[in-house]
Amino acid sequence: MVHAGCAAIVELWRTEQHHEQLSNYRHVRPTEPIDTLPNNGSGSPVAYTGMTWSGFRPSDDACQYGYNIPAQLMAAKALRQIVDFAQLWSDTALAEQATKLREEILTGVNRYGIIGGCYAYEVDGLGNQLRMDDANMPSLLSLPLVSDVVVDDPIYLATRNWVLGADNPFYYQGSYASGVGSPHTPQGFVWHIGLAVQGLTGSVDEGIECLRTILDTDGGTGWTHESFDPNNPVEFTREWFSWSNSMACELMMKLVLDTRNEIN
Repeated sequence: MVHAGCAAIVELWRTEQHHEQLSNYRHVRPTEPIDTLPNNGSGSPVAYTGMTWSGFRPSDDACQYGYNIPAQLMAAKALRQIVDFAQLWSDTALAEQATKLREEILTGVNRYGIIGGCYAYEVDGLGNQLRMDDANMPSLLSLPLVSDVVVDDPIYLATRNWVLGADNPFYYQGSYASGVGSPHTPQGFVWHIGLAVQGLTGSVDEGIECLRTILDTDGGTGWTHESFDPNNPVEFTREWFSWSNSMACELMMKLVLDTRNEIN
């Protein structure tokens, strides 16, 4: 089943490299126009780039442009892992297909997805790009956690600096917290996942500060949330959000290990 699943992933992503020509995927939801893709459900126009098309972001919001860069880089890592599996299965054809697809995706990212020394969030291969980041993963901020991009990569560091600043339209600041939010949640609300990712990709001191912020903005519930008002943390979305709680725990575990190593 795993073997067949990996082959199906590669086949699907190869098809979606040529979304407008080969894909029969459509998404129309008359009762929820915000979730309906334009062009009769096929999405906004895209050109061939080597990347594989996406209709929706991790948050479930529709993509503005069809090539979501964090998703491309996460897919490239998954394809590298599929190659490893294929070699164990002695499936030379699958290994070759996954290797070629990975190379094409990365070439597309490098050609179309880097703007001014930083990763864009979405592009279409036609000259349009979206400069933003969304706290939900995979995000630009989370690239060292979900892709083969390393934390000290110069393009990642420049992107990280941009994401955690005022130029990112979804970076919000308040009296209790500053961090990345999302168009999926109320304007101005910060995500606990974003704070955890910031801590996991930063220095020990930054991680400790992010953890303090997370613990101080639980709205008195003892749990983290999807998003919260950084000026009034008792206002939040999703009282129970296991993904956010898990990411906070991952940050705690990393800080324990990092500080233990520093002491030793």
